[in-house]
Amino acid sequence: MSVTNLPRLTHLSISNAHTDYGCDISEMLQHFHLRHIGITSLDLVCPHSPKNGSEDGEAARKLVNLFPAVSELKLRLTITRVNDPHKNFLALMETMRAFGDWELTCGEMEFKIPSCWRYSWTDLEFAGQLVVAVLRGMAEWRGLTNTSLQFSGLHHCGKFRLSDKMRCALLSCRMIRSVTFIVFWMDEEIKDNFETFIREHNLPISVSGRD
Repeated sequence: MSVTNLPRLTHLSISNAHTDYGCDISEMLQHFHLRHIGITSLDLVCPHSPKNGSEDGEAARKLVNLFPAVSELKLRLTITRVNDPHKNFLALMETMRAFGDWELTCGEMEFKIPSCWRYSWTDLEFAGQLVVAVLRGMAEWRGLTNTSLQFSGLHHCGKFRLSDKMRCALLSCRMIRSVTFIVFWMDEEIKDNFETFIREHNLPISVSGRD
């Protein structure tokens, strides 16, 4: 796939969303070698798992190099089973940071968090640490003001906690177009504190949660 063979190609969609055996970013790009400077719109749908964590970071940089003219990005990642979450979060942060080199005019990011029964460690902390990693990776994006971000906690995974790290991460991305949290558990006190935090800092955040 190159400009020579496909000179009129402007939109590319790469998808493998099955979380049990689907390909990560690195696996999906292993046969991509030629640059295409005509592609301006990219859709990417796939899982992200720790087994290819560091490779995904390198693959994200490769993706930006292969398609340097991308200005519209739709990214949908489903986070698969985590055995060593801290390493996985670091790799995910680096993956997101790599996409910041694109100067996006339209960005739509969605992260799906699987059921917490699949994890054996601190289930209530998983969702929050994932959110922090993604936000830290996006903090210096050139197209941040044109980007929307959504976290979907599948099957009500993870009780939402407004930690100091979460506050800092949200403030680091305060110029983002919008952030949406869907299906996160939070008690009344946490919900009230979070809504107060949003109002005080005039953040473009909406939450759909359960008590």
